[in-house]
Amino acid sequence: MLPLARYCRAEDPVLLGPGGPVAAGAFFARAAQVAAILPDAPYAINLCATRAGFMLGFAATLIRGQVSLLPPGQSAADWQTLPARYPGAYVLDEKTLGDRPPVANADTGGLSPK
Repeated sequence: MLPLARYCRAEDPVLLGPGGPVAAGAFFARAAQVAAILPDAPYAINLCATRAGFMLGFAATLIRGQVSLLPPGQSAADWQTLPARYPGAYVLDEKTLGDRPPVANADTGGLSPK
């Protein structure tokens, strides 16, 4: 299996947010948690509204071996035809992520609930 990302250390920042950096180790640990709870489906329609949520959802679907469908926008017209073209597709958004997309925690460099 090819590595999702190559970082030298778990402390290396992978995402910068308003609270500071999110460490690679914490980010990928969270992505693995999300991957474990995703529906058993071949496709995910990534409608995450935030960059952090999008990145987490994309990483989780890659870990799970799912195809991420990336509509050009978030309006209903942009994505509602995708389930018909890709049977079994589900919508992935911040709610699917359990309202816990990666948010920098300045004290630990880890992830914390939003």
